[in-house]
Amino acid sequence: MGPDGSTLCCIPQHDVEVIEKSACHSCCSCPWRNVPPGVGAELAEVRRLRRYVRKQEIFGQGDSNDGLYRLRSGVVALSVVDVMGNLISVGVLTSGDIFGYRSLIGNEPHAVTATAYSPTEICHVPRRTAMALVEGNAEIRRMLSQRLAKDVRRANECYLRATSLPVRERLIQFLFSLGKTTAVHEEDGRVRVPVPLKRADIAAVIGIVPETMSRTTRRLEQEGYLVFDKGQVTFAGSSWEEAEMYEQEFACTI
Repeated sequence: MGPDGSTLCCIPQHDVEVIEKSACHSCCSCPWRNVPPGVGAELAEVRRLRRYVRKQEIFGQGDSNDGLYRLRSGVVALSVVDVMGNLISVGVLTSGDIFGYRSLIGNEPHAVTATAYSPTEICHVPRRTAMALVEGNAEIRRMLSQRLAKDVRRANECYLRATSLPVRERLIQFLFSLGKTTAVHEEDGRVRVPVPLKRADIAAVIGIVPETMSRTTRRLEQEGYLVFDKGQVTFAGSSWEEAEMYEQEFACTI
């Protein structure tokens, strides 16, 4: 159960759809495409594209690490269970993010639970090959070190957001973070952001109950700040720039 009684229930890991390895090779932005030939040949042989349905668990807190994951499409929420048994959101991943590497490098169980919050595609690299990538390629190590620093910052942001920000700003920041790489800027100044999550899921991820989510979205629409529609949200007028200022101001407090 989340901080305000919200839940992040999920579907077990079984019945994951695994696509043939050739389907994973068309991912031209894959960070593994420039690895040394020897490792690259093994990588091409073993990596797989996995598909998950909404609310399906990818791995659980305490599970053994089985490799590296790259989010090709969809949204993945990271959460932990605290000592009181509360389920707390600690991060949201979007297309292009790599995860699972901290437990891989540390040779320890996963410290978080990763759950798909929309239909999701993930490129998975098995543990043995992933270790060869990390140990044999300085560029890969540098990239993962940068991502580790980014993840620490993101975890701090999520914690502070959950404990200090008003609900209105918490929701605006979450929607802005979803739109950083996917937003469509219209000529009239509006900004459309694809939102592949249901409102109840957004509430669970940012740590509020659905009733609070409904009140907050209704108030934002009445203010003319946002317009919620099926599968997307539109930032009206200067509200996108205001959300960006929230983001910068909040980052400076960390």
